[in-house]
Amino acid sequence: MIKAKLLLFLLLPGFVSGTLGVNPVFKLKASGDVTDMVKENNILYVATDAGIVDIINIPMRKTVSKIALPGVTDFMGDSIPAKVYSVDKIPGNDDILIVCQGTSGFRNVFVHNGRLKKIIDAGTGKMMIKEARFVNNNLIIMGLTSDELILYDIINSSIVYRKQISHYTFDDLVLSEDKNFILTSDESGVVQMFETETGNLIKTFKGNNVDNVFKIDFKNNVLICGGQDRRLAVYDDNNGTDYYIQSDFLIYCAGLNPAGNKGAYSANEDNDVVIFDIASRQELYTLKGSVSTLTCILFYSDNELITSSESEEILFWKLN
Repeated sequence: MIKAKLLLFLLLPGFVSGTLGVNPVFKLKASGDVTDMVKENNILYVATDAGIVDIINIPMRKTVSKIALPGVTDFMGDSIPAKVYSVDKIPGNDDILIVCQGTSGFRNVFVHNGRLKKIIDAGTGKMMIKEARFVNNNLIIMGLTSDELILYDIINSSIVYRKQISHYTFDDLVLSEDKNFILTSDESGVVQMFETETGNLIKTFKGNNVDNVFKIDFKNNVLICGGQDRRLAVYDDNNGTDYYIQSDFLIYCAGLNPAGNKGAYSANEDNDVVIFDIASRQELYTLKGSVSTLTCILFYSDNELITSSESEEILFWKLN
C-alpha cells in the first residue's frame, strides 16, 4: 500500500524527481508573442511581435498602458505590425528604448518619453540591430546580427565606436550592473567581455559551450550561458570555477537572480524551467506551465521571477 501511494505521488502533475514542482502565481496576456522584457520597480515593459510594447503594473496584475509602433509595408505592399525586437528602460526617468522592424529588413530605434522619437532610421541607418540597451541617459549599446557592437550617442546622433566582434552571427548581449562592461555571445560558443567606454576586449569565457550561445546573463560576477549544444554553462568568478550542465534539449533561455546564487534555464521540450543552486549545482525547483519556447527568464527578486515564451502568455512565479 505504501509503495502504491508513493508511485501515485510520483505521477502527480508538477512533480519532478529531485526538485520541487512550482506552478505560476498568476498569468497575464500580452498584446502578442513576447520577444523581450525589462522591469523597473513594479513596472514591467514587454516587447511583442504585434508592434506593441505593453506596460504592466505587477502589483495590480494588469496592463496599464501600451506603446504602438508605426507599421511597416511587407513585400506584397501590405501594412503589417512592426515586430519589436528589444525594449529597455533607464532607471530614474521615463525614457524607454525600443528596437523594431523597419524597411527592407533593417531596424528602427525609438526612444519613448511621452511620445515616440526615432533616433535611428532603418532606411538611412541600414543596420540589422538585434537588441539595444541603455548605458546612460545619452548612450546606448547595440548588438547587430553581423556580430558588431555599436556605442551610439543619442544627443549628438553619432557613433562613438563600431566594433566587429567576430565573423560569426550575434546572439545576445548583457551589461554588467554598473554598466562598465558589455558581455556578448554568438554562434562560436565563446562569450566576450568588453569595456563599455572604449570597446576594448577585457576577458573571454570559453570551453563550456561549443555552439550557438542563445542567451546569457551576468550578475554578481557570475555568468550563465544557454546554448544550442544543450549545455548550460556557468562561469563563477567569485570562486574561480566554471562548469556546464548537460541538458537533453536546446537551451534557448537562461537567467540569474540578483544575488547570482541561483540560475534558471529552459530545460526540455516541454518548456519547463529548472532553478538550481550555482555553488552546489543542485536542482531546486522545476517551473511547469510554459506553453511555447522560452524567450525571457527575468528574476525581479532572489525568489520571484517572470517568464515569457513565443506566445502571448506571461507567467509570474514565486519560489518557496
